[in-house]
Amino acid sequence: MIETAVDRPAIAQAGKKCSSAITSTVKQLDATFPLWCSYHLTLVDYIFVWIDDPVELDTKYVPRNDRLLVALGCQDHKDSIHGTLMLRQDRNAGQALQLCQSMHIDWLLHIDSDELLYIPANNSLSKLLPHQDADIGQITFLNHEVCPVWESGNVFQDCVYFKLNGRYKFNFYNNGKSAVHCSPNVTVVSAHGFRGFTGKQAWCKNAFVLHYACATFESWRRKYDNLRDFPDCWWDNPSRPIEFTFHLQSRDVYRECLLKGDLSTAYEFFATQVLSEQEIAGLVAEGKIGRFTPLSSHRR
Repeated sequence: MIETAVDRPAIAQAGKKCSSAITSTVKQLDATFPLWCSYHLTLVDYIFVWIDDPVELDTKYVPRNDRLLVALGCQDHKDSIHGTLMLRQDRNAGQALQLCQSMHIDWLLHIDSDELLYIPANNSLSKLLPHQDADIGQITFLNHEVCPVWESGNVFQDCVYFKLNGRYKFNFYNNGKSAVHCSPNVTVVSAHGFRGFTGKQAWCKNAFVLHYACATFESWRRKYDNLRDFPDCWWDNPSRPIEFTFHLQSRDVYRECLLKGDLSTAYEFFATQVLSEQEIAGLVAEGKIGRFTPLSSHRR
């Protein structure tokens, strides 16, 4: 996280519209990505899609739209797949900041293709964000993490239960994702925030990010098949140890399965993450899990 929030964003002033964009580095795209794009194009003015693997430049899963700008992303692969993916994300987001400057876009949000920005009022992000004369430079959206299921044809439609931030243990990050008010001095810190902005940092209470992290067994298997045997640290830097137990256990379990040529241990491991209907009902009643259907009112 960058800093502790010092204020809350207000709804943009009537008659003063901000422009907004999303930046996202994508890989291993599937049939859910066109829906991800069409959904977010109802919330923002532009989306900058950075293709991580050159093989996917011609994929059928990237739709054509004048507000969807697609380009090959940074191709730095000097360290591990795990370590340089974050580096490439940051460099791509830096390119997106430059595009925002040249296109006069006010705000840039950094999210991934397994995340949906959810605005309960079904409003646009531009209307939610404060106008440029407000003393706010960065807004962080709290994230909630999906309750995994065994399989799904479309997790954005099928997965509706989420572990609530601060109320139930997450497998991955819990420090939200941020939108920054674009200006020449803004730089990227990580996939979660920026620095160099003018004004205060704030948390948004009117919208949040739904994180569909390893929502199914197959998406979990694909993730760790891609990452393989990564080190116990972020950025391949021993001073930045990974503290997500699930992330490290997943690496070890999948490595063991590859050595044995048998996925049975992986099935057993993932089964511990799939809650029963009774468990979910109990956790909903306790206020630890929430139900969200962001696509219920979405029209392509």
